[in-house]
Parts: sequence; C-alpha cells; structure tokens
Amino acid sequence: MLTAPPAGPDRARLEHELGEALWAAGDPAASLASYERSEAALETRLRDQALHAKVLAALAKGLTVTGQYERAHAAAERAVALADESGAIRDGLQARITLATVIARQGDLETGAAQLRQCLNEALAADAFEAVVRCFGNLTFLYSTSGRLGDVLEIAAEGAQTCRRFGPLLLVAPTLVENWVHALVATGRWDEAEQLADALQRQWAAEGMALALHLELAQVAAARGDHTSFERQMSGIERFAHPDDPYTLHDVTAARAENLLWRGDA
Repeated sequence: MLTAPPAGPDRARLEHELGEALWAAGDPAASLASYERSEAALETRLRDQALHAKVLAALAKGLTVTGQYERAHAAAERAVALADESGAIRDGLQARITLATVIARQGDLETGAAQLRQCLNEALAADAFEAVVRCFGNLTFLYSTSGRLGDVLEIAAEGAQTCRRFGPLLLVAPTLVENWVHALVATGRWDEAEQLADALQRQWAAEGMALALHLELAQVAAARGDHTSFERQMSGIERFAHPDDPYTLHDVTAARAENLLWRGDA
C-alpha cells in the first residue's frame, strides 16, 4: 500500500539530514538543494522555531560555500534571530560562524575575523567540537584568500594544537590543514610543507583532502624542477580526481601549466 510522503516538519527534518549526509560526502550542490527543500517544507506550516533555526543555519552554510553571499547573509541573520528566540544555542553559534565568514567574504575582513574569534571563544568554552573546527578552518581560509599567509601559519599552529585532541587532524580539521600546507608552500617553507604532508599521509583516505595535499606537493616539485616527483604526485591526484568537477579540472590544469612554465615550455 502506498503511503503519502512526509510533509511539514517531518519532511524538513528528513531533508536536513539528507543535506548533512550529502555535505559529508563532499557534494555541496546536492546538499544545498536538500537544505532548500527543508526550508521550503517549513514555509507554509506553523514553524518549530528551533527546527527552523537549525535548517536556516545549514542553508546559510550551503549558500556560503557555493558563493551566494547575499542569500547566505540573510539566511544566517534569520537563523541567529530564531535561535535566540528558541534557545537553540549551538545552532545559533553555527549561524553566527557563517555570518561572520560571509561578512569577511563581502569585504570586511577585520569585522568578520573578529566575530569569528568571538565565536571561537564561545565554542571552546562550550567544548563544541564542530564549531571549534569551523572557526579555525574559516579563519585560515579567510586569511589565506586575503594573502595574509603569516596569519594563516599562526592560526593553523594554534588550531592544530587545539584540534588534535578531537582525532586525526586531517579528518577532523581538513580546511585548517589544507590552508596550513598551502601557506607553507606559498611562503617557500617547502621542507616544512613536505614534513607536515608526510605526517598526515596515513590520513589521506579522505579523497578531497588527498587531492588538495597532492596538488600542493606537486607545486613544490614543479618549483624545484623535480619532474619525477611532480609526475608521482599527479599520478596520486588522478586516483582521486573527478573529471566532471570544475574545481578539480582547474587545479590539475593549473598545476600542469605551472610545471611546464618552470621547465621553460611556454
């Protein structure tokens, strides 16, 4: 016998959980679509404010990762307001982390970074693992994209010391690690970058991070003129790369072009 599909809050919860699973699987576009369906399921119903805050916080995160900053800003502000009203403290903290990140990405780095620091202090006080990791990861990302690599190195070292107690660093704090290795490579600290990557090698089962770390080490090999090492790193990349992923295509193509440039092959 056919049964009616869930609707309202039940549908919202299911779509939210699906979105979280897709996020963990590394599919932000599909995850965002689930978060949007979750939000839509609450639109015409008497809302559970705590649930709505959780859904909006997730939606804001998905919008941020896909570069939709105006929508992310609005969703995060709504999530913060609903979390304050309903007492959903941890969801409110997640929404404020996203809001701070969006503020920085929209051009006000100092304000966004200061707000992230405040969120980090609250997350540490509450021992909120996910929030702590997000704060450190987002701070390193924001400073990296702003070219402030010295700040990246400082925050990454602090974050690594804090986050290691949660588990293998590459698995619990991948954004922090990726930006840490990038900053070491970009500032010419190649030996340190390779040592850090070697220490993390056993944790490279996470495909996305394996790709990121192999790419950074490929850049080092290209700059050193070590073609054999470069090809070895690129071979590792090919085991993880998805040919339909535009980010992967961009990064792999850029690495190969950089290697050719260093070899004098315009």
